[in-house]
Amino acid sequence: MAKPQIEPRILKGFRDLLPNEAAQRIELFEMIRGVFNSACYLPIDTPALEYTEILLGKGSDETDKQLFRFQDQGGRDIALRFDLTVPLARYVSQHRNDLTLPFKRYHIAPVWRAEKPQKGRYREFYQCDFDIIGTKNISSDIDTLITIGNIFEQIGLKYNIRINHRVILNSVIKFYAPDANETAILRIIDKLDKLGIELVKKELIALGSIEEGNVINLLKTITDLKNEKDLNIVFGILDDLLKNIENTSDVLKDCKKLFSTLNNASLKNGSYTYDISIARGLDYYTGIVFETQLVDFPDLGSVCSGGRYDNLALLFSSQELPGVGGSVGIDRLLVALENTQFNFAKEKPTKILITVFSDDLIGEYFKLANTLRANNFSTEIYSGNGKLGNQLKYANKGDFDYAIIIGENEAETNSVIIKDLKTASEDNQHQITQDNIISFFKAK
Repeated sequence: MAKPQIEPRILKGFRDLLPNEAAQRIELFEMIRGVFNSACYLPIDTPALEYTEILLGKGSDETDKQLFRFQDQGGRDIALRFDLTVPLARYVSQHRNDLTLPFKRYHIAPVWRAEKPQKGRYREFYQCDFDIIGTKNISSDIDTLITIGNIFEQIGLKYNIRINHRVILNSVIKFYAPDANETAILRIIDKLDKLGIELVKKELIALGSIEEGNVINLLKTITDLKNEKDLNIVFGILDDLLKNIENTSDVLKDCKKLFSTLNNASLKNGSYTYDISIARGLDYYTGIVFETQLVDFPDLGSVCSGGRYDNLALLFSSQELPGVGGSVGIDRLLVALENTQFNFAKEKPTKILITVFSDDLIGEYFKLANTLRANNFSTEIYSGNGKLGNQLKYANKGDFDYAIIIGENEAETNSVIIKDLKTASEDNQHQITQDNIISFFKAK
């Protein structure tokens, strides 16, 4: 009696990638990695698993609920990381003596959140993070935002980077609700784009800590500032509104400086705008916060988010290690690129298939393959069973550029037949000596 078969399936919110999809993701990684390297960010890596106490309470109540958490064989309470920022705080605290500050790093790796899957958002997804640790200088905030612009300029998609500052938003909340829980209000405001103003108003009133009249005034101020495109008017309103709120005048000056610098950036496809409704729900943000929206794909939400977090490392160290950074949403970005004419393989390597006529010539086939591979030509030896016609069908399906034919006659004369699979004309075959094969392909 045959054993019952296991149904091939994957967990909800997870996915397999076919070769073409995986190749596209790698291509995108390499493109973004090139931008990071050009700005002198350094690569790091951290474990997928952390002690749960490292992760709990660092994002929000929502991210705590979304942790994939369990006990390992040793009875330790562990969890899969939900982002790459909290592990970074642990990392720099643990390796402080080995790092030179300011420390610029990038990290491309998967993270896990048990949230409701939706288009472009999975329970396992890649983040592509970059941060500057060890400085509060506004130049690091500007560097971060310029780097985001350079990434999307390189990719060639139209984008808008919407920027706010947590201190400014908290101060506006404090103006209308001096005794209320700012964090609770901020998290509700963060839902404004998703829920709309009426539902946000209901949730704020339901808190019970802010009067309905003040809720209406707070949302009107946020909406008016959000819709105003003239930065001089925006900051003029904020200067007047917050003149009696502590710690806001210097922040407003820094924001004006930040935008005057950013607006001088040479952008072809993007823009930087001030949007006071951007809150970013994670608790650890203390300064600028931002979200990046693709102009042609607004329904995807933010494809690159982040901000400044000056106190996160204090959970792991007595030494202050302020930081600022962002995270590119690779999976959402790939959804957008699938709907464009984006050419992932701008410099696709030449692919060559060596066809097989006889097992007696296998040594010759591998010798030639290694020579071609050493000269950076992607080469495969056909490993299936079949006549030449079937092997050439395999080559066409696999998008090979050339097929090399070596039979007994070619082996005796130290020659090969090269078939150009991308040319339909009758002169698409060439017979040359093996000594000239590298120069032939380089000339092509």
